Amino acid sequence: MKPKVIVVGGGISGLAAALRLHERGADVKLIEASHHLGGVIATSQKNGFLMEGGPDSFISIKPWGLDLCRRLGLEKELIGTDPDFRKSFVVRKGKLVVVPEGFYMMAPVRVLPFLGSELFSWPAKFRMAMDYFMPAKKNGGDESVANFIRRRFGVEALERVGQAMVAGVYSADPEKLSLKSTFPQFLDIEQKYGSVIRGLRKAGSKKASGPRYSLFLTLKNGMGSLVDAIVKRLPTNSIELDAPLREISKNPQTGKWNASYGRGHQVEADAVVLALSSPKIADFVQGFDGDLARELRQISYASIATINFGYRRSDICHPLDGFGFVVPTKENLSLIGCTFSSVKFSGRAPEGHALLRAFVDSGTRPEVVQKDLEQLLGITGTPVMIQEADYPASMPQYPVGHLEYVQKIESMAARHPGLCLAGNALHGIGLPDCVHQSEEIAEKIMV
Repeated sequence: MKPKVIVVGGGISGLAAALRLHERGADVKLIEASHHLGGVIATSQKNGFLMEGGPDSFISIKPWGLDLCRRLGLEKELIGTDPDFRKSFVVRKGKLVVVPEGFYMMAPVRVLPFLGSELFSWPAKFRMAMDYFMPAKKNGGDESVANFIRRRFGVEALERVGQAMVAGVYSADPEKLSLKSTFPQFLDIEQKYGSVIRGLRKAGSKKASGPRYSLFLTLKNGMGSLVDAIVKRLPTNSIELDAPLREISKNPQTGKWNASYGRGHQVEADAVVLALSSPKIADFVQGFDGDLARELRQISYASIATINFGYRRSDICHPLDGFGFVVPTKENLSLIGCTFSSVKFSGRAPEGHALLRAFVDSGTRPEVVQKDLEQLLGITGTPVMIQEADYPASMPQYPVGHLEYVQKIESMAARHPGLCLAGNALHGIGLPDCVHQSEEIAEKIMV
């Protein structure tokens, strides 16, 4: 007999769980409180511009996002970044300075580009090079990302590049961010090779600057294509929109889960997947496990917004010969970073135009960001298009000790067989991580 499973939340985590459950033969019902699916994935088109509100791509080194696209028949729609522009910039004293080739997040790998860089003083370059001779930390336990960068490469490496790169990915303060939860590869490299630089050189991270741009993929018609493809694979009666969950409870006699949602609807299921933020999950488990609810509410979230600006290319003096820039907090600007979207991926702007996507704190006014972009990129004209997307409390923060905290939460949740916690609060914020966790949950349900 097919197991009945209710999935709550129509973001990528909920969709991936529902799809895998359907593929494995479960009877699935997915409910979403809003009127659209995809969560923060939001592709739109306006005046010839193809824009992303949330993620514009996913990393292929973690295979689960790519595997999902292949399973959905989207492989021919995948496009990579333009190999002619795989470099990035960091704002330094109000100007864009190129990140030296081979510089990976926080560590210089190629010698000559690093020595010739304007980003760092000569004392800082010497201090960063000392990583090559420093031994590994004896205790390989967790620490903050900021502490790791200072310890291996010095203060200037953190302030001028490391902090901005980390904030661009996690919207988080590296002083609080867990190294083990966010960049475990650096911890592993240090333990294996002693020197991070030596380890990265042996791993071959010598070409692209900043993030590993050669590893980023998107879909020709935007990330929304992934959402559409999943929806097409699910039975037409398996999804309900504008159907907020009201309450979940477990029948002690039958062991079944009861969920009430929408306007008086109820469903009984063998399992329930809560693909929501941890505070929302806490609201629904409060009635039967106050301790679990309290722990879930300890996970904090940051708010983020994106602003897409469409410009005439002739109005931008900067050559836009890279994929974008990040902004250290010391620069005191209105934005965290900016992607040159129409350079990074093809088909994002009409002929003779450029699309820029700024990352800002929630509530930042577009006119303030526009002014900073004008100064940084030498923009002389006004935008032909502006589109904002605000995502309050959407980025979970992973503090030092996060993995141990996750183990505690999952141990508590295991007291309730059939209750499954999904989403980006526990095991990674990226699309591949969310897909992987959801598919693992689905497989466990079907055992």
